Amino acid sequence: MKSTFDGKHRVDVDAWSMAELNVPVYPERRIYRSIAKHVAAFADDPADVTLVIQERPDRRTGIRKETRYD
Repeated sequence: MKSTFDGKHRVDVDAWSMAELNVPVYPERRIYRSIAKHVAAFADDPADVTLVIQERPDRRTGIRKETRYD
């Protein structure tokens, strides 16, 4: 878990999975949502947990699409 400049915390699920299980997380949206739901269960206020999914960068522009779930 890393702290961000605005005092929030960030969990890198891929790094966490590699550290704990030595395998990458399965890259499926439903898996990330399930992980976020489990993490939110440990939060003081589950509304404080936000899942941010970044897509692969566009080949032409290099821009990543970002989706947020509360």
